[in-house]
Amino acid sequence: MAAAATAAAAVSVAASPASAWPAGEFTATLEQNLSFSWSLLGTTSTATCTSSNLAGSITSGGAITIDTADFGGCTGAATSITALPLSSPSAKTTMSSLFWSWNLTPTSGNYYDGIVSITGFRVAFQLNAPSNITCIYTHPFSGRYYHGDNPYRPYRSWPYLQFHFPGVNIPKSTSGSNFLCPATAKITGVFLVSGIT
Repeated sequence: MAAAATAAAAVSVAASPASAWPAGEFTATLEQNLSFSWSLLGTTSTATCTSSNLAGSITSGGAITIDTADFGGCTGAATSITALPLSSPSAKTTMSSLFWSWNLTPTSGNYYDGIVSITGFRVAFQLNAPSNITCIYTHPFSGRYYHGDNPYRPYRSWPYLQFHFPGVNIPKSTSGSNFLCPATAKITGVFLVSGIT
């Protein structure tokens, strides 16, 4: 995958305690195919994307703002998958950016290192059936994160932060979605973060 190919070019940063992150630019690249699945009219359907890139910034407290995101190589039950800005981004004026909000919270006693809580997310799906309806899925939901030295991280060859979404339910937005859209969809995939351990 593209992310693994750029591992040598990633900017290394000093290891930080789980509660202190190197503030600055944030980028993440899809490594495992990203899939979205839902049940509609008694049938389970899946859309799979082979590429996705996220970019924004991270604070020392683990708060992430994602300004841009894209999904590519998407096939299956959706003709298109498009990242959308939040409908009312707080204290923001540039609507061309997404301003998605994610946050990293360390945990203990698990094989993963913490929870990535998604409190800002908005994606539109154009479903093949029935009749190319538009469904918008949003937040909240959460995934897991792994440090680059965790022996249980999904990709052992990647020495930086990783996000794993293991079939997590994401809710439908009441704004902009067709009434036929399923109430939830599941997201599955792994993102690799450049330069953050």
